[in-house]
Amino acid sequence: MTEVAVKKTVGLAVASLVMGCLVLIPILGLLFSLLAIIFGAVALAKISNNKDKLKGDGLAISGIILGAFGIIVVPIIFMLLAIAVPAFMRAKAVAEMHQQGAPISENR
Repeated sequence: MTEVAVKKTVGLAVASLVMGCLVLIPILGLLFSLLAIIFGAVALAKISNNKDKLKGDGLAISGIILGAFGIIVVPIIFMLLAIAVPAFMRAKAVAEMHQQGAPISENR
């Protein structure tokens, strides 16, 4: 009988993916993004040193990608929301005033 070597999944690779999935949490998203990138890089280093015994490189790469997404894209989305929400609220207030019959002034 031949023994099949069972590869062990690196825990840091799983942690990287989990942290990457948590990047959309508003206040802690940046911290989770950094942790996802760090855990993923460490996991990839461990896996590359012991390819015959360890697995999880796909999980680590996914965590790194999600972490980078959290660092690059999520702040841009929040900045756009910070600009758009007050503009929509102002437009809603003007529309409500117009419905009530108040004159709309061109000066803001």
